[in-house]
Amino acid sequence: MGTGVTFAASQFAPVPDFPTVSRFLPGGRRLPEWHWPTYSAAMNITFSATLDLLVHLSCFLTFVSFWVKDIVWLRLFSIASSLVWIGFMATPHHLIGASLFWNIVFITVNVVRIVQLLLERAAVEFSEEEAELHRTVFAGLAPVDFHRLLRAGEWQGFATGDTLIACDSPPEALSLLTAGAAEVVKAGRVVATLAPHQFVGELSYLSGKPATATVTATADGRRLVWTRQSLNSLFRLAPTLQSPVCSVSSTG
Repeated sequence: MGTGVTFAASQFAPVPDFPTVSRFLPGGRRLPEWHWPTYSAAMNITFSATLDLLVHLSCFLTFVSFWVKDIVWLRLFSIASSLVWIGFMATPHHLIGASLFWNIVFITVNVVRIVQLLLERAAVEFSEEEAELHRTVFAGLAPVDFHRLLRAGEWQGFATGDTLIACDSPPEALSLLTAGAAEVVKAGRVVATLAPHQFVGELSYLSGKPATATVTATADGRRLVWTRQSLNSLFRLAPTLQSPVCSVSSTG
């Protein structure tokens, strides 16, 4: 007689990787049957299903992080996915099938996104004026992002003497001169002049306070105008654009 007898395969279905369980006490005394550990097939199935759920939950959270556009939510979903995966790895099972399935999903998602990005970049075309604007003012933006910014704005022409911004007016729009010239008048005195590729009304727009000066065109020209509503809509769709756009306008 050995030191212990393991469960018979025909009577019990012990969970793989569990330590061998003895039915005998030291000295060869046999345990009563009601003391025998019973890892039934049902318990095995339940345990495996729980592990399977952990794998799918972790991978689903990673999948969601691929699609969210807000960088904060992306980080949060990634952290949650890692925590769930750590819980799974602490168990004695590694479900190769579920892991393989989700890695195929991740590869597919990345391939699809790469193709979409390449198609978007291939479809971006700029006029000479737009290309110069990208090169001189928005060089830090990728062509696709700059194209989105252009679509959110509206091109407007102006004539000499036109008021581009009135003193004490609410900051409802941000504009960028692309041609022509303007002067900033405060308390009846010219305090600054504006040339192409300079922003108009950026201080009041960013601060949310009424304009403290009047901006008047001194030559015919054109400008690109973004309303607050159009920029807010753009930033909701592409949150990563908000910081560089605000940074460029504040230094322009």
